[in-house]
Amino acid sequence: MSEEGLVYKEAEGDPLESFNQPSSRLSVDGKLEAVLRAVAEHAETIRDPGCFLSLLLERIVKVMAADVALLFSWGGDQTEWNLVAHHGFPKDFGKGEISRAWQSLPTIVFRQGPHLFSNDVSKDSRFVGQVIRGMNVQSFAGVTLYANEKRLGSFALGFFRPDALSPKDHEIFLLISNLLCPALANEPAPDPCLSEDGSAEKEFSAGSTEAKILEILLSGLSYPSQREDLFKEILEKCLPLMHAEGGYIMQFYEKRQRFFPVAHQGLSPDRAEHLVRQGVKMGENILGKILQRKEPSFLNAHKSGTHLNQRLVGEEGLQSYVGVPITDSSGVWGTLSLFCRGSLFSKEDQERGVFLGRQLGYLVDNRRLFDEAHQRALDLVVVNECGQSLSKSLYLEHLYASAVASMTKLIGAAHAYIFSLDDQKNILCGVAASPQRLDAVRKMVFRMNGNTLIPLTARDKHPYVIEHAFYDPKVGKVWADTFKSKSLLSVPLVSKERVIGVILLDETHYFRSFTAEDIQKIESFSRQVSIAIDNATVYQSAIKQVERLKTLSSAMINIEEEVRRHTVHEIQSKMGGVLSDIQANIEWLERKLYQPDIEMTEKIETIKSQAGRALESMERLSYELHPKMLDEAGLIPTLKWYVDDYSRRNSVAVHLQTHDLEKRFSAKTEVLFYRIIQEALANVSKHAKAESVILSLEKKEALAYLYVTDDGAGFDVRGYFSAPPAMKRGLGIWGMKERVELAGGTFFVDSSPGHGTRISIKVPIMRKGLS
Repeated sequence: MSEEGLVYKEAEGDPLESFNQPSSRLSVDGKLEAVLRAVAEHAETIRDPGCFLSLLLERIVKVMAADVALLFSWGGDQTEWNLVAHHGFPKDFGKGEISRAWQSLPTIVFRQGPHLFSNDVSKDSRFVGQVIRGMNVQSFAGVTLYANEKRLGSFALGFFRPDALSPKDHEIFLLISNLLCPALANEPAPDPCLSEDGSAEKEFSAGSTEAKILEILLSGLSYPSQREDLFKEILEKCLPLMHAEGGYIMQFYEKRQRFFPVAHQGLSPDRAEHLVRQGVKMGENILGKILQRKEPSFLNAHKSGTHLNQRLVGEEGLQSYVGVPITDSSGVWGTLSLFCRGSLFSKEDQERGVFLGRQLGYLVDNRRLFDEAHQRALDLVVVNECGQSLSKSLYLEHLYASAVASMTKLIGAAHAYIFSLDDQKNILCGVAASPQRLDAVRKMVFRMNGNTLIPLTARDKHPYVIEHAFYDPKVGKVWADTFKSKSLLSVPLVSKERVIGVILLDETHYFRSFTAEDIQKIESFSRQVSIAIDNATVYQSAIKQVERLKTLSSAMINIEEEVRRHTVHEIQSKMGGVLSDIQANIEWLERKLYQPDIEMTEKIETIKSQAGRALESMERLSYELHPKMLDEAGLIPTLKWYVDDYSRRNSVAVHLQTHDLEKRFSAKTEVLFYRIIQEALANVSKHAKAESVILSLEKKEALAYLYVTDDGAGFDVRGYFSAPPAMKRGLGIWGMKERVELAGGTFFVDSSPGHGTRISIKVPIMRKGLS
């Protein structure tokens, strides 16, 4: 599934489902999305602003986990606050005239500035004498609501716990509060029964039309459709409500000083094509005047059959035209134009056009909030994927490749590179890049005392942004000629206050101004990369150390076996010969002596017996050290001899079972099994006091299995392996385990006091003769 698919799938569920769990916390993006969904779900109730605001307030309280909430509107006479909705108060609270004690609360917020936050109301001097202190409210958030510099009302949340709001919660509270403005600006429709001359019916009809317009706007607010599709749908649905034959929404672009359309309907094909391609210059027609004056313009033809000046309105054959500025929180965003060719707009139609333009301003603001939240959600998905990818990469090569791919994805750059600092040589070397540039980057080396971009970033420990790389001396001619970069962003890799490298983002398709948000993303990501590099470095160092120890241990075992062979050879070639000569000489002396006395005869027999025992001990010692039979005849004959000899000497019944072992193992494997069995049987005689032992050796495909089972005393396996090293030497289990693991096998021992012991070994079979 694609990443977008993942995001939309998550968006289909209600973010509040997990919020109901006590341990769960919604992110800033999740909270905003949950409230935006409530706006869309209850859009049809906008015809009753009181109901709409109550439903929206309920969702906000749930999302923010607030205990009390108060929403005021600023009275029509501009002298007092009116309670619109509340939460956490008695049902009849606010009915009738609200007391001055409560009216002072939004006034305090208003006087403090745009907003007021307090994490301990009981100790906050701004709330001295306030009735809210008596409600056990300890944390407070309040904001004064404005639209087009007009005060609309005040919104406040209270919490029964101190420090309930983090800085992120402050941010989401202010974002969510903006969603209340459109409904507060839409005054409730008058009761039609109040008038008998029909004017009330007209007013109700007008109110219903405005409510329908709001419903259209709000219903599309929280869905991730394209902006052009959203505005096109709004035009299609709203134009009939205002009796307009056509219209267009234009956005003003400050840098180009031109208007360009985001949606249009009813325009002549030539005019529509002209607007899309060239837009409208600032001051070219009435759009410029609307932008300058920030006021609506209404134009009607003076006489029936005449048309408005095409040069002024930009379209032929118009009888009537309404132009309205669309103002968002940052100023004039663009304009809304409505027109008729066959009739004139009524006053009500003009007012509805102004109303639609004002509400479009709210929509632009709120849509921007949603788009930002949606983009944050996408970024979080990418960052989460990147973090998981980095955490799994314990090899530097894999880590570098993963980090490069993640960075280009994170901010949409063409390429990314990583340079690693070599402290000993005091240079920065290219170690990673996008696949097509990896070879070239690995040839790049920068001295730390250089004045180009990479060493500057490492020395200064802060990001650098270069918009026009070809002309910037910090880039350097070699880099510019090699990579044809247009814009660059470099960020240091810092671990424990020490620079370990530099991350470089490269845009080759166009001249790019990397935003503060881009830099923040890469800086945040660079911290993850630094940690991952440290972990990978430590891991690889540990792996190398383990490999060195394994190599050393294996070499020691090989040396030990070689020493055993050499010792056996020396004993047999020298001592064996000497003992044999002694026996022969004694027998010669015995033959030469004439009638030896009894004492001499006994002495000669004693010497012969001692020499025989010495020779027998020497042979047994040779087999203990390294039986020559193992090299010449192989493992199975040697084991049969050893088992018979062991059983005879220790009075223990040893049963040897072999399966499918016609072919010999490699020399290393045969020595391994011989030593394991030798050590296991030594344990039986020294510690187990067993009566019988079963040795089972078999081969399955490329693996050999050895099982040693005795009916002896057994021991505590867990206690043995958790004991200090000095206490592990007695049984020899640890030595067997090390030998098996060095051969790439697995070792398992199962035992308990009084229940015997079973050793299970599995090793890969090496080819015969492989050293």
